[in-house]
Amino acid sequence: MAAITNTTWFYFVYPLLLIGSIWLGAVIAKRQYHKKNIVWKPAGLETSVVAIFGLILSFTLNSSNTEYRNRTANLNAESDVAAQMRRESLFMDTVVRDEVKSYLIKFTAVHGEINDNHYTHQQLLDTIAIVNGDFVNYLLQLHKDSTANQKHVASLLRYHNQLCTHFYKNAFSYTERTPGTIMFLLIAGSLLIGLLVGFMNTFTQGYKSYLLPVLYTFITSLAILAICDMDNPKTGIIKPDTRNIQYMHERLLTSER
Repeated sequence: MAAITNTTWFYFVYPLLLIGSIWLGAVIAKRQYHKKNIVWKPAGLETSVVAIFGLILSFTLNSSNTEYRNRTANLNAESDVAAQMRRESLFMDTVVRDEVKSYLIKFTAVHGEINDNHYTHQQLLDTIAIVNGDFVNYLLQLHKDSTANQKHVASLLRYHNQLCTHFYKNAFSYTERTPGTIMFLLIAGSLLIGLLVGFMNTFTQGYKSYLLPVLYTFITSLAILAICDMDNPKTGIIKPDTRNIQYMHERLLTSER
């Protein structure tokens, strides 16, 4: 399902499919009931079906929103760790302090572009692996040069590990999607309920009442498309907020210490 819902054309085709399902429901009612003068009576289960669909939709929307907030929280936590690492390095030797600053500038530059659609997931991982590898090699060399630096190495390595934890947690969360089975259930269910809306609307509101179909199409389309959008932060409109880590990057570039 991700191959379908991640495409741009899905954002245009899906609302049209909803409208088509409502129209089809109205056509079925007209041909099978109105033309034959058959009166349809609701069985009482229609409301339950719609309610079950609404629960599934709201649960999935809430899950996507939680994942979106977690991505932003990880970015903020990562920025906090970088700031702590920077402040502690100010009390170290000038050479060490400059090396830490250089590392953090490169690190925040990479993660500040995590929402860039032209920066693929693999490119992001490869670039940060080089940055981290160079810094770890520096720490290893620093550890060998002097026993006096071992305390600094231990402190910097602790911050480095925390940065890596937040980074990889966030980077791989960008590839997570709502399970295909759930998305199929939501899309198929919304189309079937659209069929039911179109069918029932001809009996309860008459042919010229468009309020219920319009509301259903509008609300359901927004909810489904919002789920798809938050599932794909690189190409979607709703993206995690990277201002914190970008601000950290700018501060490092302009800092004279």
